[in-house]
Amino acid sequence: MYERTSGGRLYISAADPLLAGGKGGYRRESLGHRDKKLAMKEARRVSAALEAGHAAAGSPTLGYLVDLYEHHELPAKKRATAKWLRQHLSAWATLVGRSTPAKDLGAREWEAFKRQRLSGAIDGWGRPVDAEKRRPVSPGTVNLGLDTLNILCNWAIRWRVEGRPLLERSPVWRLPYMDDANPQRAVWTWDRFTAVLKAAERVEMVVEWHGRRERMPSYLADVLVIAEGTGRRIGAVRRLRYGDLRLSEGEHGKIAWPADTDKTGKAWLTPISPDVRARLLKILRERPGLGPAPLFPSPRNLSIPVTEAGIVCWLRKAQALAGLPRLPHDAFHGLRRKWATERKHLPDVDVAKAGGWRSIGTMKRAYQHADDAGVLEAVMEPRKLREYSSS
Repeated sequence: MYERTSGGRLYISAADPLLAGGKGGYRRESLGHRDKKLAMKEARRVSAALEAGHAAAGSPTLGYLVDLYEHHELPAKKRATAKWLRQHLSAWATLVGRSTPAKDLGAREWEAFKRQRLSGAIDGWGRPVDAEKRRPVSPGTVNLGLDTLNILCNWAIRWRVEGRPLLERSPVWRLPYMDDANPQRAVWTWDRFTAVLKAAERVEMVVEWHGRRERMPSYLADVLVIAEGTGRRIGAVRRLRYGDLRLSEGEHGKIAWPADTDKTGKAWLTPISPDVRARLLKILRERPGLGPAPLFPSPRNLSIPVTEAGIVCWLRKAQALAGLPRLPHDAFHGLRRKWATERKHLPDVDVAKAGGWRSIGTMKRAYQHADDAGVLEAVMEPRKLREYSSS
């Protein structure tokens, strides 16, 4: 506690290990008064709060781990990933308390989170919900919160402060996740795609380029053809740049998918089909461009790509024009599942590389679905198991 000018207001200074990139430093704050007794009380309160929230590296609190992780790791995450991580980190801190020693977490807290989150007794931020306002969530949503705690604890094992890891072992290692027997993963069909594509040709957008405001066809049809033909996520498609096109390479051309638009941060170079090539040539004739310029610029700013919200809005209009109901819990991702499902008969490693999956297991578990034709074939075309003599 100190004063900057003689007779002036009092200030408080407290050590905080989170400052200077985790090296530590001092936080300074004006108390707004000159009452020394009151200042001493406030100093003790701040000191106790720091002790509770930032314990020594040998026995860190949950709040200390959360603060360090948010400071060091979240800035490097993609915006959408950082959003759900921050929310679930806050949920755990609220549910079990920031001052809880991280090493004391275990099955009791794990199961309490599962039970309360599944029933809607707590919301996505860990806050209690009144009984009449509770809305149950799916097991998949609960598992996302469990994933967050696992990610935090595994990171704390690797992160060292003063030469020691924050945690010697994960207190939630191998605790069971929720079994989601009926995951809701919508899949587009070829019939749905062709109907939406036909309607998409009639969806328009209003652009404000070069000081002029005019109405023109939206990018929806172009985006649909490329997404359906490549199997890529809509985020990667809408952020394509002219420089990513390699139409002179391979039989029909290739696309260099940049790492910064890939969910897993991996760059890919994959061939394209004749339909995708034809659509890209059409785009280049109508909207020629070079280098880093976006292939699908924002209707209001030519230098940045169109937003996902904008494309989803066009999709909803096309679905309405086609007289099709919205698929539950889906916008474009069902198109990626369609692409993977239609290629179940091909080698997994080839399908994974062409569609941009680093994990074959993830592709098979979450994207490739059983279809009526395949199930019927499994029933009707068995290979009979015979007895064979050893002679």
